[in-house]
Amino acid sequence: MIPLSMRAAVLAAAVLSLAALPPHSAPHADRGCKPLAPISVQISAREPSGGPVVTLDFAVRPVLGLQAVAWHLQLADGLTLLEGEVDGEAAPERDALTEGTASVVLPADGRFVRATLVVTGAFMGHDEHGESGLETVQVESSLSWGELPEPGTIVISTDAETRAPAAHVAVPAAHRAGR
Repeated sequence: MIPLSMRAAVLAAAVLSLAALPPHSAPHADRGCKPLAPISVQISAREPSGGPVVTLDFAVRPVLGLQAVAWHLQLADGLTLLEGEVDGEAAPERDALTEGTASVVLPADGRFVRATLVVTGAFMGHDEHGESGLETVQVESSLSWGELPEPGTIVISTDAETRAPAAHVAVPAAHRAGR
């Protein structure tokens, strides 16, 4: 506990130190050590109405002015492009919105498939020595359908601690003599 005679001195020192702080600025998001992506990428699906055709809507918006922006729609094996493009260019200006659509046919067997929008942008960056050069950034956004395949053979065994049945994945391993 601070003695009463010292409290006034501590309070005065605290007030004087606050007066020396720079003026309060607007709050900003704490991004840690990782910067935000300079491109906003969104992909969504209009679900099929009783059929296997899905319409994909996507949007690309540079958060910073870039030199060039290109997009590519990666379709997993089993997804068939029915309508639209899989490659294109987007406007590189800051906040310029580029939108697109594509229609795909989902596999009839319900297996796991994924559509990924991959957007690549180029901008003039600077290295630690102040040298400027063209740098690239890549941002991805995905949608998926179907059931994920099992990672391996599932084995049910008794848990040693709880004595309850537990599912485990059987992973093949090779053992060598003497090890």
